[in-house]
Order: sequence, then C-alpha cells, then structure tokens
Amino acid sequence: MRKRFAIVNLAVALAVIAAFTVVAGSQVAAKTVHASKTTVTIAGWASTPAEPKDLQKVINNFQKANKNIKVKLVEYNGNTYPTTILSSISAGGGPDIFYVNSDKFLAWQEAGALYPLNSFIKKDKAYNYGDIYKSLRSGFTVKGKIYGIDKDYSTLAMEINTGIWKAAKMGKAPTNWSGFAADACKIRNYEKKHGHKDVYGAGLAPDQARWNPLLQSLGGHVLNKAQNKAEINSKAGVKAISLWASLVKKGCAAYPNAQQGWSGGEFGPGQAAMVWEGPWIIPYLQTTYPKLRYKIYPLPVNGNYLYTVAYSMNPHAKNKAAAWKLLSYLTGKVGEKQWVDLFKVLPARKSISAPAGDGVFLKGAKHAEAYLFRPRYTDPNGPYSILNNDLVKVAKGQMTAKQAVVDVTNAINHWLSTHP
Repeated sequence: MRKRFAIVNLAVALAVIAAFTVVAGSQVAAKTVHASKTTVTIAGWASTPAEPKDLQKVINNFQKANKNIKVKLVEYNGNTYPTTILSSISAGGGPDIFYVNSDKFLAWQEAGALYPLNSFIKKDKAYNYGDIYKSLRSGFTVKGKIYGIDKDYSTLAMEINTGIWKAAKMGKAPTNWSGFAADACKIRNYEKKHGHKDVYGAGLAPDQARWNPLLQSLGGHVLNKAQNKAEINSKAGVKAISLWASLVKKGCAAYPNAQQGWSGGEFGPGQAAMVWEGPWIIPYLQTTYPKLRYKIYPLPVNGNYLYTVAYSMNPHAKNKAAAWKLLSYLTGKVGEKQWVDLFKVLPARKSISAPAGDGVFLKGAKHAEAYLFRPRYTDPNGPYSILNNDLVKVAKGQMTAKQAVVDVTNAINHWLSTHP
C-alpha cells in the first residue's frame, strides 16, 4: 500500500502542457437506468465561492442529456465535511457521489466508506479510464481496486497584486525566499507610510498545505517517504517554521483572519500583495474581484504540493447505475473539459488541455510532493492540526520554532503508536 505515496510521475504531469485533443462525448455502457426519474445526490465543499456554482453548471448540462436523472448538489463546510460525510455513510446514509480529498482517502477506504468502481469501468468501454494520468489513478487505488476517480489536480503558484506592486515601485517578482521576505517587508513599510495599516506585503496561511514547499526547498520533510517516522525535528524544520512565522511576527505578512478564511480572502480585497495559492483562486477573483489586477508567478522556493480530489461512490447508494452515470460524466471527456474550463484547475485526463493561464501551475509539478497522508494524520487532533496550531503560536511568540518541531514530533510519534 505504501508504494502509492509516490503518486506523482512528474514527466507525466508536465506532459499535460503539450496535450490537446478534440474530445467527444462518451456513452455509458453500464447498467441501464429505469425510465422513471431517479435522484442522485452529490456532495462536496466549496474551496472558493465559485466552485459550487461552476459545478452546478456542469451538472445542468448532464441533466439536459439525462432527463430521467435528477441531481441534487449539497455543499458542506470544508472544515466539517470529512466528519459529516464519514459519519453519515457509517450510519448507512450519506450522498451517492462525493468528493474525497487525497489526504483522507486511505482512512475512508479502510473505514469501508468507498465503493469499488472496477465493474463499472470495465463495462463502460467508451469511458477510457486509461486516459487519466497513471500517476493520478494510482493515488485512489488499493490492491487493484479503484475507489475514486480524479476530477482534477492542482499545484501552488505565487499571485502578485500588480497595482500594489507598481505603487510601491517594486522590481521583478522574487525568485527565492529571501527576496520574497524582503519584498513583503518593503511593501508593508510603503503601505504603512501611506496610511494603509491593513495592507500587508504577503498573506501566509498557517497551514502545512502552504508552508511545506518552504520546508521542502530547504531539504526537509515532516515525515519520511513511508510516513512511519518523523523528520521535522531538523535544522530545516526549525528554519522553515522560523522563517514563515517570523515574517508574520515582524508584521510584514499576515495570517488570514476568520472573516478572510484563506489567503485568497486577503488577496482579493487588496489586503495582501502576494499569496501562494492554486488555480482555484482564478475563478474566485474573476467572480468576486473582477477589477483586480494581478499576475501569477512560480513559487519563490523549489518546493510544491500536488493536490488531487476524486469522486467516489457511496456503498449505500440506492441506484449505483445512475450514480455511475453522473460520476462518469463528471470525470469523462465532456464533463471534465467543462469543469476545468470553468474552474481553471488542471485536467486529470491526458486528452484535455489545461486552461489558458495555467502554465505556471503545470510547471509547479516539477517540484511537487503528493498531498497524501496515512489515516488519521489530518484528524482534528492529529499531527497536521498540531503543526498548523504551532505555526500560529510561533508567530505570536508563544512558542519557539525549536519547541514547535519537538511538539509536532511528539504528535507524530503518538499518531504512529495509535495508528500503526
């Protein structure tokens, strides 16, 4: 099972840049759905306000082509989503189709919350499962059983507010951490001088999902490859936490507050000049802040994360044939092309070209590590949460970076002892 942590085949991921094929619709050859109207429920979270709106557009197109199936989209809060979905499935209920994030997949699979899709894929000759990148397919497969199909994948890039950048008379975009930190402080000083106390040079999230590329660029890791040993208690670990939190502690950068919610919430209204986010920020800005002037650059560190989300089927789905028809449409050539064009994420299928402007995110795959964890690592009291909380404590001066790596190491050791 542990071989699947080497999910990213970089050569394959980068090959998307050159991939472009005119696609045609697929016809589902699975079990025929009865003529009477069938309701299929699909559940997910909103990474940005634009996500459910864009997904609904794709679902509307599916319903036009499948008049006998009614689709109900249910949006959950991202923080409570994992617990809510898993508990509902464990109780014999839950949605028919739902998002599964790569960091939760192993735990959900072990819990029996995912239905294997092999029989549907085998019957559906037109679906072309092989068109999905092999490196992505392996991430949701256990011992040959396919428990999820990637809807897209993403990496991180650096977004810069060009209006703020020009006003502060900045030079070229930073290409390393020292340049990034210096630029953040220069912008912050400029903004304070001009009475803009709520504008920071950078928006940094206290989150392993954003901080890890810095650690990776310093040669460090939170865990070893097999994810059975802590590695964060190192010079690289201490330095990465110190650099990240210190930039906030000095006032050059800011963590997003509860109202902002995420780095995009700082960037959109012009409260942070630079952030590290994925392509999901593009439709959010287009929808919420259409007049914002910004450019996208590679991260100023040689590290990145590769994020994948799959659609999975509930073992308790009452009409699995109808559920597969929806799932296969959303992850098939027609539905997925609609999705990536709307939401600007990277396509999981080789035959679909990436949306214009996503080239920086594609190149980010060169340094990407898989955002995939063993069961319970990201639980509310797990190592992931402890690390994120410690990033906040270090920024507030409540803990040193050295104390933080020891604290996270202890949390990892406890996790490993209780979830071997």
